[in-house]
Amino acid sequence: GEMLLDNPYRSTRGTTVSVAYGFQLPGIDQPVVKGMDDAREARWWNIDEVTRSMMFEDHFLIIEDFANRFRNIGY
Repeated sequence: GEMLLDNPYRSTRGTTVSVAYGFQLPGIDQPVVKGMDDAREARWWNIDEVTRSMMFEDHFLIIEDFANRFRNIGY
């Protein structure tokens, strides 16, 4: 799924337009992730472990929206 984020009040940084993509990875093995220049470390999180306080601005709402979309279509 794809989501355009264009609410002019969604960020304290001013008008910030973004596109978010959600997808399901087939199979049970998760791809290896690694922190690079934008993060010291990277890892997978179970959706039930993710909290609003862990996220920047509206990012928790974006994750929650995608989780509900996938749940509603049977993934």
